[in-house]
Amino acid sequence: MGTDHRHDVGLSKASTFSAVPGFVGLARRFAVDVAQSNGWRDDFTLGLVVSELATNAVEANAVLFTVIVFDPYEDESCRYLLVEVVDDCKTLPAKKQSMPLVVTGRVPPERGRGLPLVSTLSEEWHPEERDVGKAICVTLKEELHAPARGGNGCPSARFKPSVA
Repeated sequence: MGTDHRHDVGLSKASTFSAVPGFVGLARRFAVDVAQSNGWRDDFTLGLVVSELATNAVEANAVLFTVIVFDPYEDESCRYLLVEVVDDCKTLPAKKQSMPLVVTGRVPPERGRGLPLVSTLSEEWHPEERDVGKAICVTLKEELHAPARGGNGCPSARFKPSVA
């Protein structure tokens, strides 16, 4: 995929939240509700991706973050959903992320899994500089006739190995 389709699709809705842990769940619910109202079925993946990105905004000490959900668009076999999480921190994450190393007999680290997880679950993601901070732009993909929650049969929706 990798193509920027934001010029082809309309903005469905956007909402701004305080960057505190209690608003992560509200941001997730907002994104899922908006996407489902436009026919998107994979609420689990969308919710997880938005939760990870909103948590990253909180962890980066942002004051506010905005979740932007675009209208889904389709090709012959799949539907795509563009989502952006914008915060007021300028630091861009590295595009290539890998999962933290898990060592047998040790408790795994609690940080560092968010963007590798987003990379694994999404068709494409990338950071962008914005006037007041940055955006993490994510494209999700689902099969047109897949059942809701986990019936995603598009090849890129399967788990991909993390890139080091």
